[in-house]
Amino acid sequence: KSPLIDLQSAVVQRLAADDELLALMPIDLTAEEEKDRRLYDYIPEDALSPYIHVDAPYISKVLVKPQQLVDVSLTLHIWHNQSLTGEYGNYVPAQLLQAAKNALRYQLSMPHYKVLKVTVSNERIFEDINADVKHGVLSFTFRLEAK
Repeated sequence: KSPLIDLQSAVVQRLAADDELLALMPIDLTAEEEKDRRLYDYIPEDALSPYIHVDAPYISKVLVKPQQLVDVSLTLHIWHNQSLTGEYGNYVPAQLLQAAKNALRYQLSMPHYKVLKVTVSNERIFEDINADVKHGVLSFTFRLEAK
């Protein structure tokens, strides 16, 4: 019963099934070619742009005895290579950030935990060290209660 595994699985499944996000970026977790999946918990070398990286969740606060009531934080990284897509500026990453935020505003389904509260603590877009790449960041804290 790990809140980390439950949350990461629920977030990945929700993002992969969200109609608004899918309209902007084709996510296929079962694609034969890893680069075609576009939603990762690590970044493959040949990932297609744009894509989302779901960073490893971590327990940011234990509120009631271990794993009964915890805050779990998780960050989504959205990467957009402007020269590969031919779309420049912040528009594409901003659309993807908003769609991801919309997808995660509804109750997530997890086998061992229930979400009591969701807080967005960081939402921004900046240029990567490579000026062609825009990097969007969206950080959440989920308050989880064991079922």
